[in-house]
Amino acid sequence: MKIGRNAPCPCGSGQKYKKCCLAKNLTPKETLQYRRLSKVLDTLMPKLIEHGVSVFGQTAIEFAVDEFFGWPESHEIPDEETFDRFAPLFWPWFVFNWAYDRSEDEDRLLDGPEELTVAELYADRRRIRPQSPEGQLIGATSRRPYSFMEVIDVRPRQSVQVKDLLTGEETVVQEILASENLKIGDILFGRVVQVADVGMFLGLCAYVLPPRMKAEIIALRRMVSQGRGKARRHDLDEWDLEIRLAFGRMDQRLHTLPEFENTDGDAMLMKAENAPDEDHALVDDPVVRHHLEQMLRAHWHSWVDTAIPALGGQTPQRAVRTADGRESVEALLREAEKTAADDPLRADIERAMIADVRRRLKLDRPLRRTAAKPDSAQLNERVAQIKKRITEFGDRRLHDVYTGFALRLCETIADSEGLNIHRGRIEIWAAAMVYAIAQLNFLFSKETPHCLSPDELCEGFKVKKTTVGSKATMIRKTLELFYDDERFCAPHITRLFQFVEDENGYIFPAAAFRSDEEAVPEAPPLKPAPPGSERKEPKVRPKVKKGDDRQLPLFED
Repeated sequence: MKIGRNAPCPCGSGQKYKKCCLAKNLTPKETLQYRRLSKVLDTLMPKLIEHGVSVFGQTAIEFAVDEFFGWPESHEIPDEETFDRFAPLFWPWFVFNWAYDRSEDEDRLLDGPEELTVAELYADRRRIRPQSPEGQLIGATSRRPYSFMEVIDVRPRQSVQVKDLLTGEETVVQEILASENLKIGDILFGRVVQVADVGMFLGLCAYVLPPRMKAEIIALRRMVSQGRGKARRHDLDEWDLEIRLAFGRMDQRLHTLPEFENTDGDAMLMKAENAPDEDHALVDDPVVRHHLEQMLRAHWHSWVDTAIPALGGQTPQRAVRTADGRESVEALLREAEKTAADDPLRADIERAMIADVRRRLKLDRPLRRTAAKPDSAQLNERVAQIKKRITEFGDRRLHDVYTGFALRLCETIADSEGLNIHRGRIEIWAAAMVYAIAQLNFLFSKETPHCLSPDELCEGFKVKKTTVGSKATMIRKTLELFYDDERFCAPHITRLFQFVEDENGYIFPAAAFRSDEEAVPEAPPLKPAPPGSERKEPKVRPKVKKGDDRQLPLFED
């Protein structure tokens, strides 16, 4: 029965309903709109799938499956169990993203039109108005790629706020069921769209990714954004397939059980978890708790200085120096907290230890920025000035190969978060880049024809040798540049640092296995030094041994 606004409130407060519980029972308009759109979507999806099959034939689904999974080889085709996990992602992708392209498989041609999605064809043939609920859903979802999202806020039975881990965009989703099950820090894969000011999941993985996979997603973000930090919307369009394949690899790892063998090579089965009574008994045992606490304390004490594969082999202490690294380390700690919370033996003991790690890594403080970055136009102008000075020096003394290495190094530094190219003298940066390339290619060695000297290089840029040498060392360490890096080292150098391992585990230089017909890479020659700038050898005075009573000559012979 509907309660009148001026009727006594049924809660017994003695006030009128409109002044007491009416506001508590009102449903926000966003929630009402979400419910309407959800009902429209539930009706629309079967129609779209049916329309796609009617236009292209049943073979269209085979086409779409091949493309969705990246055209797998015969032994890589997903099994039924895998496809069932991907179904909540595949069917929305099939109707909103897949567009027929006959060039993908000319042996199996379809009759339908090219370059239009199933949803776009449906809207056109059914003359659906863009302002209608169906038209709004199709317009907001069509061709929008999938991405990784992190839950950053939850309002139970109301909404979930997610942040796109690739683009940084934040969206509030009016999702009651999800808000009851998701937790802050959970990672999702799928698509969130904004329809008539209402956030909706439209294509979502059926399970939550563990926080430890965030480091892998951040590495993917660097690749997709080309080192800019955050990807743009069109970047996701261009990397759509690679993003799906990255999720596919994560899914495979999460659903593949590790295989264990004993010393005889026999398969071993993982032991079932202890019963709850056994767990409580262990928790109450003071000897067990003391021993476990010692083990965990030693683990977390050394963890900050341990190379972690999920951090690209870096230690947490080093990784937290960058924004991406801090984000990855925080995700690993959150995963550890989640694991510990599910174990009654560790829940109370480990919580304080992880909090201490956060303090030691200063994750409770904002990352200190040395200076605000200029806008893209200013950065491009600065990079252009550095490249100009590199090119000018290269025209005088370097082979085009080495000049190209230095210019490429300039671009790499500009995209790096660990090096602040926005500050400092342009001449010092240019000289340091050439200096680093010279070190990697042994251009300072006397055995190099027309070799450079550090003094000549720095004189060419009018900078101090000590400053440039220090900055070049910083560049090499930060970017982890070595002599086998083909981006910055000539072939005759990289070949010297390539090794092969025989069946006995011995290491040999790859150059030792060169055939007689194989040409030896030649060093790109340097240009001769201009007259008057030849390398001068420093004068060395003869050393006098202790106890030698001979006198030094006053004049040279």
